[in-house]
Amino acid sequence: MSTPSSLIASTTHQQVTGCGVHGDRFAMGQACNEFEDVVEVDELTDGVVDVIRRCDLTALMHNLEMKPSVTIQRDKNGLTALMHAVCNSASDSLVVNVCTELLSHGADMDYSDSDGFTATHWAAACGHASVLNMLIHRQPSSAQVPSANGDTPLHRACRLGRIENIATLLAFDETLSRILNDSGETPLHVAGTLNGIKEDAKLRHAVRMEFAKHQSPHHTLILHHPDTLMHSTRTSGSQGTFPWEAPERVTGIVTSISKAFNGDPLIVQSTEFPPATDKDILRCHSREYLGLLKSLEEILMGQDTDSDLHSCIPFTPAVQKRIARLPSAFMKNEALSDTSYSSGTLRAAKRAAGSVIHAIDTLFNPDEKIKNVFCVVRPPGHHVGYAGPVMDKTCTSCGFSILNSVAIGAAYAISERKKRVAIVDIDVHHGNGTEDIVRHLHSPKDLLFVSIHQADQSTPTRFYPGTGLKSDYASNVYNFPIEPIWSGSQSNRQNVLEIVESKIVPLIASFRPDIILMSTGFDGAHGDVGNCLHEPGKASLSGTDLSPQDYAQITRSIMSIANIVCDGRLVSVLEGGYGKMTWTTSTIVTKSFLPDPKRLRMTPSDDSTKGSSDGWSDSNGTSSSSSPTALSKRKRLNREIVHTQVLNRRILSLCAQQHVRGLASL
Repeated sequence: MSTPSSLIASTTHQQVTGCGVHGDRFAMGQACNEFEDVVEVDELTDGVVDVIRRCDLTALMHNLEMKPSVTIQRDKNGLTALMHAVCNSASDSLVVNVCTELLSHGADMDYSDSDGFTATHWAAACGHASVLNMLIHRQPSSAQVPSANGDTPLHRACRLGRIENIATLLAFDETLSRILNDSGETPLHVAGTLNGIKEDAKLRHAVRMEFAKHQSPHHTLILHHPDTLMHSTRTSGSQGTFPWEAPERVTGIVTSISKAFNGDPLIVQSTEFPPATDKDILRCHSREYLGLLKSLEEILMGQDTDSDLHSCIPFTPAVQKRIARLPSAFMKNEALSDTSYSSGTLRAAKRAAGSVIHAIDTLFNPDEKIKNVFCVVRPPGHHVGYAGPVMDKTCTSCGFSILNSVAIGAAYAISERKKRVAIVDIDVHHGNGTEDIVRHLHSPKDLLFVSIHQADQSTPTRFYPGTGLKSDYASNVYNFPIEPIWSGSQSNRQNVLEIVESKIVPLIASFRPDIILMSTGFDGAHGDVGNCLHEPGKASLSGTDLSPQDYAQITRSIMSIANIVCDGRLVSVLEGGYGKMTWTTSTIVTKSFLPDPKRLRMTPSDDSTKGSSDGWSDSNGTSSSSSPTALSKRKRLNREIVHTQVLNRRILSLCAQQHVRGLASL
């Protein structure tokens, strides 16, 4: 434990305070300034500081009697006697006595140093928990006073990992954990961080462990369910034996998150939530479309002879015929259909939509400790509009979508919870289905839709779905299309990050929703098949080059504004993100057995049916099959190198991990 002077002596003041060069960011406390405008105050001497360090009450009282202005004097670093006292490393009872004596002689807890830190800030950062407890109970408002950068005493304790002081402040008032600094960060967010530099993981983990003991909502909830794996996908469709949208997407993400955050007390997982009901679905989808899904399920369930639920059909032609009613000339070839429908698809889609509704209920439940939720579910949904997947004569795909889980959640929050909802779609493909439903609901006062997506504006049909080029302000719909790399730019990741920060965050701030729903697709990651241009006979061209760390930054930007406008309530729902096509090399080894030429006469036997099965006999007329010695002498190993293209989903798991880090303030 150190005094402010020793801390400043051992390192720069900027490192200690974490908020800029000393004397450059914040005026001294207002009360102190007003006093010093009238009375010239001497500098706090080293002698008085030494008396405080030694906790010499007799000498201190003598100094206070001789010169009462000691309580408002500052040393060369701008620190008062009380600030020095609260950081004393002597026994806590002695320090409490010194602080009490200074306060009784007029020391003002509102005085601040040039970085805006009061004695309570210093106590939280360096002092005994008992001293901090005495200060906040003597003047409760001191626990909420912001410094120059908006840090409260709890922010300071979290930055420096002062576990006892964190416990003291949370026990005094758990709502302190929700106060944001000027960067929109909660105390937990800045744990172990000075000047934006992350400290060691052990310190951050210790702080998170302490927060987990208290009731403040800081937990991140991960929702997933086995039902979502029952949506089977064909291996005979347009993507061959490695379908992009498959159960492995969810199992890979859940496994990755479980390993990466094992033991983190503020990240919890659950499979306990009900599926969406027909009432929930019909707020966003027509009865005709829901009827199609049910009829297909009945047909496929009738075909199943066991409980594996693997029967599946091309979904796009069924929608084109029954819902879109497209002419047969525009019907999609079943062999080219990317979206499948199996006997377990509706069950999976209902469970996926149910996860969003459950997440919303959880975030608005005051008894829950959950701050935000990540729904790791499938199938995706943002290409499904009111009447089903949005298709026409030029757009002939369902985009793997069955039910629009995010829109179903938004409609539930508006109608049942009476809340304002902002939907932010960061999937690389435009959420044309969500936009269609937003227009259908026509509730611009309660619903905002913002989408940032890739679009080839010169030839929209080159990249699915080819929409989202313009905004619809009357419907509160804002689209931000990003030109793909193949159009000529070397990179577009910085453009994406800038739009999120300068366009999307201000839109959310001005709308001030009660909750934010994110359609979270990771298919904008560099190399992901979802953002590439695939043309027959040509090599695939990358369209977007976001890194996993970029997804963490995007998430933190959205979380920062969520902390400001809606107490951090955010539900993220998995949409796209599939993986990279990579080449694997394998060697196939086969054995061949040839007869010994010295013992064989290479002519057909007179009666092959009576000799060797291959029609050859040896010089004695004996079948070669009855001569194992000859065979063993002619054994040969054949090696063949085979190159195979496979879908590697590691990039998807890495992006999901970084997304969770952003949600959980890691």
